[in-house]
Amino acid sequence: MERQQFYYSKWYAWYPFIYFAFFFGLQSLNKRFWVVNRLSDPWIIATLVFIAGWLIYCLVRYIIPMLQGKTFLELDSEKIYVRPKNMVVYWTDVEKIVLGDFPEKVILQLYNKKKIRIYIRKVRGDNELIYKTIIAWHKKATNPAAYDDENLDQDGSVIS
Repeated sequence: MERQQFYYSKWYAWYPFIYFAFFFGLQSLNKRFWVVNRLSDPWIIATLVFIAGWLIYCLVRYIIPMLQGKTFLELDSEKIYVRPKNMVVYWTDVEKIVLGDFPEKVILQLYNKKKIRIYIRKVRGDNELIYKTIIAWHKKATNPAAYDDENLDQDGSVIS
């Protein structure tokens, strides 16, 4: 059991662009939006610049890594690595792991009372299975002598 990787969710990565297309489609129905004098309005310009910046941010943060096949979350016997936050958390620092409610997230409670949130809705796969896999890796890393590999598959994922 060396390392397990979880990849970006394609739906979550494309969601901002679907939202923008819907918004843009609704605005295109409004003929007053496209009047030339109205496009010089500072509020319209500021809105368009904000939306363009948001789309570029989503493109760089989610779409490009998803298309490159990069991992969102990596688990191994020593640590958990969260790529979007560029954060490494060692299993020995984790006091407890809790499954948050909406939006679906895993909360790692550290010994120094710091909480780290991992939004597993952004990860490809079943959220409950990902949560159980994180719990299994934590148990295996913190107490390897008392933990058995019966409930883990060859690649480290939890057998449901």
